Amino acid sequence: MFPLMNENYKNEYGLTGRYFGELTGMIFWNTSKRCKVGVGPRLCYGDYPFGEKWHLLPMFDFVRYSKK
Repeated sequence: MFPLMNENYKNEYGLTGRYFGELTGMIFWNTSKRCKVGVGPRLCYGDYPFGEKWHLLPMFDFVRYSKK
């Protein structure tokens, strides 16, 4: 979540490009009819107030289905 562009933005954050991107690839395994588990990497790139950074993060996901 990015802050609003108000009068304090330039003093607090400087001149950032205000862009950020994510790319996620996941592989899921159906453990049962109601659950599945996923694993994969997330590649993030952004122009932070302290400079441009790349991050490669491991992702784990658990999904449980429910009837409505």
